[in-house]
Amino acid sequence: MSFIKWSFNAYAQSQFKGMTFSCPDPEGKGCVTTGEEILALYSMDEYSVWQCGLALAGITTIFSTLGYVILRVNSRKYMKMAVCSLPSPSSSYSAALNGGGDVV
Repeated sequence: MSFIKWSFNAYAQSQFKGMTFSCPDPEGKGCVTTGEEILALYSMDEYSVWQCGLALAGITTIFSTLGYVILRVNSRKYMKMAVCSLPSPSSSYSAALNGGGDVV
C-alpha cells in the first residue's frame, strides 16, 4: 500500500513507453535501447497506468475513510447545554448591585 510506488510506477510508464535510445557502445553490451526494456528491467511493466491510478484512488479512499472513522470515534463528546435560570432579585448578587454588600 505504498502511495509512492504506485505513483512512480504510473509516472515511469507514461514517460518511458515508446521511447528509443541510442547506444554509444558499438557492441551494444549493457545498453538499453527502448523504454519498454527499462520498464522490464525495474519490474515496472506489471501494471498499466490505469491500474496504478485505480490503486492510488483506492489507497486514498481507504486512508480518508479510516481517518474519518478514527476522528469520529475519538472526538470529544460535547454535552448538551442545560437551560439555566436567572438569579432571583432577592439573591446576594442583586443586593450587591444595589450597594447592599459584597458578592459571595
